[in-house]
Parts: sequence; structure tokens; C-alpha cells
Amino acid sequence: MPTVDLTRNVLYQMMMETAEKLPLDLDSARDRRRERLALALVLTGIAFRLISYLWNTSFHYDEGWLIQNIQDKSFGDLLGPLRNDQAAPAAYLWLLKLLYMAGGLSELLLRLPSVLAAIGGMLLIRPLARRALRPEAVVWAIVLLAVSDNTLIYAARVKPYTIDALATTVLLYTAVRLRGASVLKYMLILGAIEAGLFWISYPSCFVYGGVAVMGFAKLLGSRRRRDWVGFLLVNAAVGASMYAMLKLTGSQRSDMLMVYWSKRGFPMGLAPAELLKWPVDATYRVFEDAVRPIGFFAMAMAAVAIVSMWFKPRRLFVLGLLAAPLALNFLAACFKLYPWVGSRTSMWNIPIVALLAAEGWGAIVARLPAGVHRRNAIAIGMVIVAVPMGMALYNLTWVGHRKPHTRPLTQHIKANVREGDHIAIAGSNEFRIYFRNDPVAPMTGGQYGHQGVKHILSVLDKPGWKRCWLLVRRDDNDWTSVRDEFLARCKPPLEYVRSSKAELYLFERPPKSPPAPTTTPAAERDGRTSEPRR
Repeated sequence: MPTVDLTRNVLYQMMMETAEKLPLDLDSARDRRRERLALALVLTGIAFRLISYLWNTSFHYDEGWLIQNIQDKSFGDLLGPLRNDQAAPAAYLWLLKLLYMAGGLSELLLRLPSVLAAIGGMLLIRPLARRALRPEAVVWAIVLLAVSDNTLIYAARVKPYTIDALATTVLLYTAVRLRGASVLKYMLILGAIEAGLFWISYPSCFVYGGVAVMGFAKLLGSRRRRDWVGFLLVNAAVGASMYAMLKLTGSQRSDMLMVYWSKRGFPMGLAPAELLKWPVDATYRVFEDAVRPIGFFAMAMAAVAIVSMWFKPRRLFVLGLLAAPLALNFLAACFKLYPWVGSRTSMWNIPIVALLAAEGWGAIVARLPAGVHRRNAIAIGMVIVAVPMGMALYNLTWVGHRKPHTRPLTQHIKANVREGDHIAIAGSNEFRIYFRNDPVAPMTGGQYGHQGVKHILSVLDKPGWKRCWLLVRRDDNDWTSVRDEFLARCKPPLEYVRSSKAELYLFERPPKSPPAPTTTPAAERDGRTSEPRR
């Protein structure tokens, strides 16, 4: 019998050692299928972002306002106030300036940082979800990020919002990787990352705030003086970096931006009833903007995730990393420091929303008994996720090629303009930006703000031009009224070119109206008019 007991113990020890060497998530066919599906979804998300980028649509007017600063300002001037009520981190502006100096006004080149950041976030979400979430939730987190409408839009825009989302993913992934490290190592690495990230992503400070909160929680269990001193010094260094950045670029904060953000991002200026409703309504908008159009589902699943993780001590670290940044952003909005909801400005939290919503749905699926009930729940989840997936496919394939293409119209003008021509722009900077460093003819309109119909129509009375090129945005009644006035006062256009949302006309100068006949009192009594002397 002792021999049998010894053999049993040896076999048990060998089994335990073998089990420790096996990957935790690849010990069954189901887990292998889950891994293959996760990889396929990551590749799908990358493909979606590349399609959006490779449509190579003309610059949007909001991009034009920012690019105008890149065209006109030096590296030093980009640290000061920006024109057109724009705001962006210094490192991002400098990167755009370098790209502009290297390749000029190229949509693909200037949008390269945005699409690369979007792809990087897609690549990082899989290892982050595997370390932060339960196994049942990993695939759901990946698919929610892959079909995020705002991410697909701003992967092809000259704006820093996809970089904000990437910064969130980088900090969260690094934090969960260092969960078991010492407090000093944890803070040193994450502090060094954030000290640089804040110069290219303003809202990364909220994610670092969550990281620091959980670092302090780790610190409470340490009695070593160097951990406490290191924690304070690291945060002081990060704070100094943030202060320097804000000191240099603080003048970007304009009254117009505050008014724009106050529409939904701040709880100020609201009636008492609206003020009580604002936290729920604004939070719903945060989730809706992240995973449109299933924001309510995502919000409900995030609540389930928070409750589920709260009662599991081993999950509190991840819960703090995900929830603390959102809480800090909410507090910042209450003090009018950064909007809580703003569609683009809140894109930094899209990875957090995807992770929380996936964890909540995974918790529900995991609690159901294996069999029919669990399969039905998975099928329901697939139907829900199919809605944003279908919308993404529709926007990328059908709507994508119909987006405004203003560049061909401006190129047509440049190729056919003559001396004595004038250009009238009944639209925004999305037209004028293509002429800024190549003024082929005098221009009216196309500046920041809405100059109004009278300003554009004043071209008709300006001397010195023989022909006028009129660029018109077709989706604005004010601008189309300019077109109608030109058509009424001028001869039929010499040329007409049309794109999806814009029109180009070439008019000759309208003939001078004959002077109005004068009427003498005597002639008025006789019902006659006297012609003017020639």
C-alpha cells in the first residue's frame, strides 16, 4: 500500500506541474474557438478603419479650421491661442506641422496619425481584455470597439481623438500588466508613460488618475518608506509635466469652446429639473456616443459589471482602473474643466465603455446554466451587436463613397482659372483651405463663422472681375439661396460641376441694369414716363 500511495502522490504532483505550464485560456476546444474569433474580430476592426481612411475624402470643415493653424503658424506659435476656436495638444500639433512640411496639404498624410492610433487601439484591446475581463467577455469587448461609429469616423479625420482612445488603452494595459509588481515599479513605469502621453492627449490625465488611485490602494499595504517617497515624487513629476503643458497651451481655451461644451458637457445654466436629470441623460449620451446606437444596452451592462466586480475582491483593482477615470471626468465637468459628454471630446473613454459593457454581458452569460439558456443569451447578444455592425458596414460601403468631395471642385478651378476671375465660396473652410497657399484668384467667403448671404452676394457688385466661380454647399438653405440669387441675376452659367454635397458654377459678370425711368409731375398726371437723356 505505501507503494500505491507514493505512486499516487507522484502522479498528482506531475499533473499539477503540467497544469501550471498550460495556457489558462487554451485548455479546451471552446477556448480555442474563442481565440480564433477574437483574432478575426481584431482584423475586422482594423479593416474597417483602413476602409474609412482609404476613401480619402476631402477635408471636413472642422479639419480645415485646425489645418489652417498648421499652415500659418510656426512651431512656437502653435503653443499659443489657435485660430477658429480650436484646441489640441502641443505634440499633436507639432506632429501635424512636420507632416505638412514634408508632404504639403495631403489628406492621407495628415490623417495618418489618426488611423495608426485607431489601429493600435484595436491591436491592444485583445490582450487588455484577456487580462482585465472574464473569458466570456473578451470577444464582446473586441467587437464593441471594432464597430464603434465615432472611432471609424475619426480614424479618417485630422483630429486627436483616436489618439486619446489609444492613450487610454496603453495606460490600462500597462496597469493590468503591472498589477503584481511593487508599488514603486508600478508608479515609475506608468508615471513615465503619462508624463509624455499628456503632451499628445489631454484626457489621458483621467486614466492616469485612475491608475494613481489604484497605486495608492496598493501603497496602503506597504510599510516601506521608499514606496511612499517614490509615489509622491512620481506624481509630482507627472503633475509638473501636466502643468508645463497647460501653462504653454492654456490660451487655447476660448469663450466659444466653453459655450459649445456647455450645451451638454457641463451641468451649468440648467433649470433645477434639468439639473437633476443631467447626470443620467449625459451619462447615457457618453455610452451612446461610444457604441451608437446601443448606448442604453451598454450603459445597463456597465452597471451590471460594476455590481458584479464590486463583490469580488480580486476584481476590485480592475474595477477601479475602469470606473475611476469616468468619475474623475464627471467631477471635472462639474467644475467646467472638461466636458463629460461631447461626442468627440469623450472618445477617450470608448475602450472603457467597451470593457465595462462586455464584462456585464459576460457576467450574465456566465451565470446562466450551460445549454439552451446560455446559447439563447449568446444569440441575443449577437443580434444586439449586429445593429452597430450593420451600421458600420453601411457607412463604410454605401455612405463612405458619397461623403463630400470638395477637392475635385477646387482642383477644377485651379486648372481652368483665368486672370480677372473671382471665387465666391458659399460654404465653409472645407473649400477655402485648398486655396490658402495657392491663391489663384481673389476670394470672398469660406472663412470661419457664417458671414451671411449679403457678404457673399456683395461679389456681384464688386468691380474688377469678368468671371466668377461659385462654390456652394448644397445641404444649407442659406448657401443655396446665394446660388439662386446668382442664377437670377447672371446669365446661364458657363460651366456646372456637381459632387455629392457641393456644386460649382462659372458665371459671367451680370449686365448692368438700365437706370430706372424718371417720372415728372406733369408726365405722372398724363400717365407718361420720361426716358433719361442719353
